[in-house]
Amino acid sequence: KTIYVGSSATIKATVTGSNKKATWKIQNSKVATIKASGNSVTITAKNKGTTYLTATVDKTTVKCKITVNNVVITLNTTKIEMYNDESNIITATVKGSNKSVSWISSNSSVATLKATGNTVNVIAKKSGKAKISAKLENTTVTCNVYVYDYVTQITLNTTEHQMYPDEKFRMTATVYPPTARYKDVNWSVSDTSIATIDTLGNVTGYKAGIVTITASAKDLMEFLLIANSPYCRKWIPSHLTKVHMIYISVIS
Repeated sequence: KTIYVGSSATIKATVTGSNKKATWKIQNSKVATIKASGNSVTITAKNKGTTYLTATVDKTTVKCKITVNNVVITLNTTKIEMYNDESNIITATVKGSNKSVSWISSNSSVATLKATGNTVNVIAKKSGKAKISAKLENTTVTCNVYVYDYVTQITLNTTEHQMYPDEKFRMTATVYPPTARYKDVNWSVSDTSIATIDTLGNVTGYKAGIVTITASAKDLMEFLLIANSPYCRKWIPSHLTKVHMIYISVIS
């Protein structure tokens, strides 16, 4: 007989040739306990393991193998990434019990819960990490929840720079706040015949002219937040002039 922790099952003995009632015994009461009523016994599973149940009448004893398994809980997800003030649903599927799980948040300042049976609504409160646990009997499963802030600002490492054609210059961008989900930026140039910039922010000038460089950050909502001063203009003079430089300024 296989049962799950926290569950009960009834076993009956049929006695032939005697009016006596069976005497019931359980080999390991840490695995399961019994409550006998004549030729019937109710077994309550306590802990995972194997034990034997015996029924004895006179000199005849029969036994039944009892296997106790832990309740199995499966979550529809084990990781959630979300933004402050968003909400998300976690659902638990239970095998081996008709009871509902208990939900617990390890950090209610980051994520709070509104549970309805085996479903819980996770509500993000502020950036950080929380573990959402579903518990039933001696089985616990968790889902890691990561809460992020939206990107609010991008700052560049310079507002002005001058360089010669064919020189290289490194631009860097800092994304705020530090709790933003995406900290990398995408670089773009308005005219790549004048200058280019690679994914690391390395600018290479090719010829005299003016271009615009834009640093943007992408978040989960698929919108772009441009730096407060997004327009990076580069003047690349001709080699024939006395000034062989690229001039970069940031205009509000």
